[in-house]
Amino acid sequence: MDFRSFDQTQGGYEPPYTDFTGQPIRWQELDTTTTGMVHRGYLVDVLIDCRSGMMTFDVFGMEFPWRSFSERALVVHKPRDACEDRGFSPRF
Repeated sequence: MDFRSFDQTQGGYEPPYTDFTGQPIRWQELDTTTTGMVHRGYLVDVLIDCRSGMMTFDVFGMEFPWRSFSERALVVHKPRDACEDRGFSPRF
């Protein structure tokens, strides 16, 4: 449930990824960390590494690397722009 509140989009799974519905990630609502951003959930935090683009789940202090941003996520959610806006230099 915590992750579902992070990405509230559906559809648009084929290039050019334009026919999605829902609200893209509202990056301004995430906290800044030393390496990127964090979406704080009730049980699970989603950590975003702004250098590599890796998303990691943090469950009660245990981190589980999940995956890098997909091509769809890069187009729909624009994480590069969000990272640059916070002073990071994304390499993804």
